[in-house]
Amino acid sequence: QMLRLNSAGWCGSSVDPGSNWVLIDFKAPTIIKGFRTMSVQRYDGSLAFITAIRIQYTNNMTDVFKEYANPDGTAVEFRILEPTLSILNLPIPIEARYVRFRIQDFAVAPCLKLEVMGCTRIDCVDINECAVKNGGCRQKCINSPGSYSCGCNTGYELFTNNGTAG
Repeated sequence: QMLRLNSAGWCGSSVDPGSNWVLIDFKAPTIIKGFRTMSVQRYDGSLAFITAIRIQYTNNMTDVFKEYANPDGTAVEFRILEPTLSILNLPIPIEARYVRFRIQDFAVAPCLKLEVMGCTRIDCVDINECAVKNGGCRQKCINSPGSYSCGCNTGYELFTNNGTAG
């Protein structure tokens, strides 16, 4: 809550690059398309803001966090030039439950307000069991959401066991 754009903001305590970070738990895998940052007004009236930030993500806290990277494997570092609202879109969206925003560099102090843009995955994708070996069916395989069934060509009846399923 103290990170949101409409809040007072958050400040890290270390001056070392990369040592201040914020971890967001979305409670379920979420598609991340970008983020917005804003400066924080400090008690002395100065504006503190991040000038470089990296993203790391994972779906399981026991796994190693992956760096948001370029195709060549180098970490993407998002640059912010002024203490105004910055909208940063990810060239390639990611899907993750946990996202860590690591402050690489800053002006005045390692402070930020942050909001993430994206959406939850609400669509389930059905597996087409009929696509592999006709679902084990001899004649017709009928795929349906969450299941499948075998059917017969016209003039045939489905043999299930000691009789027919007519």
